[in-house]
Amino acid sequence: MSLTTPVLRELDSIFPGENWFFYWKTSSSLWKSKLEDFSSRVVLCPINWSIHHKGHEDIDFLGNNPEANLKKLVSVIRELGKEAIFLLPLGPAPFLPNGGVPHVLSRFPSLNKENAIYGVADPEGRINKMYSFFDNRVFLGFSFFVSKLGEFFYQENIEASVYGIQSHYLEGSEVCDYLTDNSRVFDDAFGRYLKEEGNRTVAQNMKKAKALNPGELEIKAKKEFFSSIKSLYVSCAQEALEGYWERSLPYIFVGGGHRDLLSRAFDFDESEIFSSGLFESLVRDFIPSSVLLPEDKKKEIIKRQFREIVEKCINVSVFQKELYIDEGTSQFLPYHTFEFYHYLQSEKFWSSIGVLPILKKQYPFTYKICTLDSLTFFEDKDYSEKVIFASGLGLKLKGLNTLLKIFMNGGKVLLDVSEMDEGLLKKLELFILENKLNSEKINFKCALEHILLGEGHFLTFYGKTLSPLSQNSKNTFWERVLNVFGLKCLKFKGGEDLLSFWNKRDANSLDLDYDEVRRLNIYNPTSYKKKLKITLEKNFSLLKVLDQIQSSVTTSHYQIDVKVLPGGSLSLDFGVFS
Repeated sequence: MSLTTPVLRELDSIFPGENWFFYWKTSSSLWKSKLEDFSSRVVLCPINWSIHHKGHEDIDFLGNNPEANLKKLVSVIRELGKEAIFLLPLGPAPFLPNGGVPHVLSRFPSLNKENAIYGVADPEGRINKMYSFFDNRVFLGFSFFVSKLGEFFYQENIEASVYGIQSHYLEGSEVCDYLTDNSRVFDDAFGRYLKEEGNRTVAQNMKKAKALNPGELEIKAKKEFFSSIKSLYVSCAQEALEGYWERSLPYIFVGGGHRDLLSRAFDFDESEIFSSGLFESLVRDFIPSSVLLPEDKKKEIIKRQFREIVEKCINVSVFQKELYIDEGTSQFLPYHTFEFYHYLQSEKFWSSIGVLPILKKQYPFTYKICTLDSLTFFEDKDYSEKVIFASGLGLKLKGLNTLLKIFMNGGKVLLDVSEMDEGLLKKLELFILENKLNSEKINFKCALEHILLGEGHFLTFYGKTLSPLSQNSKNTFWERVLNVFGLKCLKFKGGEDLLSFWNKRDANSLDLDYDEVRRLNIYNPTSYKKKLKITLEKNFSLLKVLDQIQSSVTTSHYQIDVKVLPGGSLSLDFGVFS
């Protein structure tokens, strides 16, 4: 099945974007000539399981099918002075036929929430159907494939790293996982899961709870089962590729949703939605990809966004930095000030208490939203300019300890204790007493406790008290709280629907007395002229305006006025000092 087939250049087909190389889409004899003009030092090669699968126990990596010869591929890439990184799909891959599952294993299509088969349009207009990874035969086939891949890498001494890909898409602002399946295959697998010895208690609790709270425990158990299967595919690949494995990466494939399929069928212009999808992916801490978008749908502003943000910044940050950056040089890397950590669907909570609306208005795209299980402390990370919001609901002892480490390393932590476990609250109180920390209890809009240690701030609050208040009252509350931290942030006024992205680099010898240089990239994906005012704080100095396209900038002592025409963009470099 296919949509109206667009005219697609061969180079667009094999280099679909973000430094990806679809090696199977061109003759292996042409790999060298195609890659010679490839601009990036790093070549990202997604692994196409189905082209290497020749039969039940027949896996080809050495070239019975010339386009399956991974040894030759790595050799060609290294001969050209480049580095190969392989991307291994850990579930349905929307850019591959059958989601990447070999034909002989493609038995049961995955169903979405509407019980419709997942269908994703590729750049050529073909519809890729997704098949269930909860099918036992698919899991066994995948396990065998990655074990053979690991053996091949080891025996042939392949010089390349492997990252896993976990594929997602956007429906509106909701992030959906291609692994999700609502077919009977999932239900049958879930039934077997409940019958296992260690899970019988879950099944018994479900039966008891049905009279009290129908379905809630079953939904929770299904989520846990889904997570366990997702983790199983990751651990399977990690063990098989030990020594070559790096980590799994969450991707969002822009244009890969059900609504996008309908828009492609009717040839709607969704360039503004595609741009928003890229930035929504960044906010959710996912890597955005444009490989599903046909070339005629990639307007110039979308190409600029993916080139400037993903290729030149995100990829450098995610993959091995030393492959991209020459020793002694500095590189702009993604930067954000605020991080939100939530449990299950409690992301909406941050909007209900007013903090997300004020950030979206005054400090747009300076934050990322993550789940509590991704909360991690990094020894080499500077937390002095980080503000961490965490939900007490769902927080475990490990998470609380992580928050305390961030606080003790100069971070600003705001913890909602509305529905926090009583035992954890007592541990927090004990920590304050044992360490003789300065603590101040305040009642302003809600009950607060403010703990200080050097540059670190730890603020507990009862968010549920804030929810019923007017947005004006919430704005007053959060402006007061954020002012306490003395953050180095530029405040925006106006510019609704403009998209922006911050990155930063360390200062070098030419940057005078600045501590760092921050770059603000601004894009106008709309059909209207947009105006933005930026308040110039005392710690910031505008260094230069660059890459101006259909935009203008005027400056005064305390303010920068920006005007951006439809499809326009620009970048502003700021020196930041203490």
